[in-house]
Amino acid sequence: MSYNLKKDFNLTAYLKTKLHPAPLPSGIIHRERLLNKLAEGRKNGTKLILVSAPAGYGKSTLITDWLVRDKIKHAWLSIEDEDNKLVPFFEYLLSSLQEISEGFGKTIRSILASPQLPPINVLISLLIQELEALPAPLTIVLDDYHFISNRQINQGISYLLEHLPLDFKLVIISRQDPPIPLGRLRANNQLTEIRMKDLKFNKQEASSFFEENLQIALNEEEVSLLNSRTEGWVSGLQLAGLSLKESAEGERKVFIDNFSGSNRFVIDYLFEEVLVRQKPEVKDFLCKTSVLNKFNDSICNRLTEDSNSKSVITELDKGNHFIIPLDVNKSWYRYHHLFRDFLTSELSLEEKKGLHKKAASWYDERGYLHEAIYHSREADDLDLLERLITKLTIDLFNKGEVETLLEYLEYLPEKRLKKNSKLLIFKTWCLFLTGKGREIAGYLQLIKDREDINKNDSYYGLFLALIVLFDHQEKNLEMAEKAVDMIDNKEHFFRIAALLSLGQVQASMGKYSEAVITFKEAMNIGKKTDFHFGTITALINLAVNLNWLGQRKEAVLICENSLYEYTDSRGKIYPLANLIYIPLGILKYENNQLKSAYSYLQKGITFCQEWSFVRIMGLGEWYMGQTLFALGKKEEAIEFVEEIINLGKQLGLKGLIFFMNCLEADLYVKADNKEKAFLWAEEIKKFPDQMITISGIFMGFTYTRVLLSQRKIEEVDSILSRINNLGVKGRNLITVRLLQTKISYLEGKKNKALKCLVEAVKLARPEGYTRAFLDEGEVIYKLLSEVKDVSPAFITGILEAFDFKKSTFNNQNLIEPLSERELEILGLIVNGLSNKEIAKKLYITVGTTKWHISNIYGKLGVNKRAQAIKKALQLELIAAPGPEENL
Repeated sequence: MSYNLKKDFNLTAYLKTKLHPAPLPSGIIHRERLLNKLAEGRKNGTKLILVSAPAGYGKSTLITDWLVRDKIKHAWLSIEDEDNKLVPFFEYLLSSLQEISEGFGKTIRSILASPQLPPINVLISLLIQELEALPAPLTIVLDDYHFISNRQINQGISYLLEHLPLDFKLVIISRQDPPIPLGRLRANNQLTEIRMKDLKFNKQEASSFFEENLQIALNEEEVSLLNSRTEGWVSGLQLAGLSLKESAEGERKVFIDNFSGSNRFVIDYLFEEVLVRQKPEVKDFLCKTSVLNKFNDSICNRLTEDSNSKSVITELDKGNHFIIPLDVNKSWYRYHHLFRDFLTSELSLEEKKGLHKKAASWYDERGYLHEAIYHSREADDLDLLERLITKLTIDLFNKGEVETLLEYLEYLPEKRLKKNSKLLIFKTWCLFLTGKGREIAGYLQLIKDREDINKNDSYYGLFLALIVLFDHQEKNLEMAEKAVDMIDNKEHFFRIAALLSLGQVQASMGKYSEAVITFKEAMNIGKKTDFHFGTITALINLAVNLNWLGQRKEAVLICENSLYEYTDSRGKIYPLANLIYIPLGILKYENNQLKSAYSYLQKGITFCQEWSFVRIMGLGEWYMGQTLFALGKKEEAIEFVEEIINLGKQLGLKGLIFFMNCLEADLYVKADNKEKAFLWAEEIKKFPDQMITISGIFMGFTYTRVLLSQRKIEEVDSILSRINNLGVKGRNLITVRLLQTKISYLEGKKNKALKCLVEAVKLARPEGYTRAFLDEGEVIYKLLSEVKDVSPAFITGILEAFDFKKSTFNNQNLIEPLSERELEILGLIVNGLSNKEIAKKLYITVGTTKWHISNIYGKLGVNKRAQAIKKALQLELIAAPGPEENL
């Protein structure tokens, strides 16, 4: 039911009823044979205790008695129909565990507040990590699990059982077997089962039940007959006992003789017996309040339109009339499920609707909007349902409960929804955030076509923000600015979304300074409201745009400080903060800290893939490909890019595929694989204007490099001039100046080339943009020593970094550059290995080895081993072998 628990951990009495078992009734029968079976299961290797039987067999009472008798530390969750959704289920599960440890699950709660949840196994892994920090042993009880049909929840519970920490037990109480791998648990002796046959009362237990629980003295024959007729069914015995208790002495034998039939017959017959004996006002109370899942005297007063509910509840409780107290203070109760079903069957459909409407009103007045929505739906009151959903939308968005809101919106008929502009906008946002992109275009058009939409209403700002999120082009700048102006700070989810949209439009126009201000505002709102997803998303954009602005050091500081803030005292990082490793890896690459760049990018990219954060993919993958290549792992770099392209195809991410094809071409140029780079360039000619934009600048730079490798100087000069005229600044301006240096040098205009290079050095030195020079290759290497006086230390550092590249330059000056495999084989030749030894070491055939060696000879322009070794050492393609290698 209500699960607004993220901020307020001091739960009301209403909510507490879900987190504790019902108090044991007086005169309880302690079922030693079953209690001992449970105790034995707890001692052995059991992971799951399953108590599965139809209603009325005393399942929950048995487990509660066991927990009390053996003083077992436990977390308890009573599940209801409305909990069959991922977020509310986990909210309540965390709250039950908070009864054990007050601070439990704070990290998971904040993740549940994110608009995009990770895969269920990731969520459960986080839960397991937190469970491992709790003192063991601990038993987790899930009562009324039959209400759960949600596939993700069942998958999660299965995964939890598979990885349950040592000395932790899970108890599931259900009317039916849950869809989890019971067979595997049973085969591994990890399952203790208590079923209907076990729960049936034997004659001795039935006798004790009548005597101690109901204070009825029956002889052995009467007990035996009743127990036989009810087949040991506890609720049947209780119903029979209540009827006998209120019967005259002479009527008992007739009642017992006539008492027979199926459970359904017994229920109807005996409940009628119980109900007919009640005073009219009590009977009226029972029927009217039966529409409630839980009740206290206040809500009962509303439904009965009377003020004596408290005394009626007390009387029913004392008489053991199938009402169950849910807390020790007896402020909240529920009816036995079977009794409630019977009572509601006594009401007409119209009576039920009227009572549900009153209940919805009572819950609405007290802020329990989820319960109010449930009852308004049962009342079939669409006006009330629509009003309540509208009232709850902003709160649900701010708490990340998007799936819940989408479900509520789907309660409304489509025709009705289409008449409500606000709810149409909210549903479109829900579809966007839950990845249902195909449906969005139709809803956007519906909103655009509405004539009654108020364009001055703040809700219209939400619509504008959504359009901009789909299209960050310059034409939408005014729309993005208007969206920000229209959305209030109180609606922090949408305010951050609008700011992110605006910042991305500004960045696409090259307005990095403005984008930085916008992203900082979004980040600060996220921090103030503890909306970690919004904070981290804004932070990533901020760091990237600071880099484009040429402020690498500030970006590094922000990333490193944020990682520190998101790391707890145990050294564990908040999961979503792993995204920060992507911009940090990019920034380390820019400074040629390749090992750090690789480590950080790997962490960030792996996290994105595991958590299915596909919208963030692209830039990190670009830099990972470049990093692998810079580390000398050229083939691995190409393989990585191809993997991402294939992933993009699987996910239907055309933009990612396009971007990665561009990266692949860039790497092919560096690897001197001109043919493949040229093929890409021919294809990209179809989009001449796209590469002359700020957002398409990577494509423009790659295309320029391809043309340079073809010596198409005039065409290159034209493209680069157009890119320069965009008002490029910061990091990208360094690349422009370096490419201009190469063009001028190839044109024979050395002085102009040196002038451009000096500009690049002056731009790059303050913030340490070392890698930009290394990536542009040999021309830059040759010219840097001539401008060393401009910044001696900075340029010396670059030249030293170029040293390990000398063999690469020499390799590329060959007739045809050697491949990685050929360089590997050449190294083994230099170290004196025979063809057979090389084949064995590399797990290839001797024939393949000879084929590679033949290619090596051709590229080196030699025809003997000795000549190949001499030339390899002269060109420094391979280091001379040390003494150990000669052994």
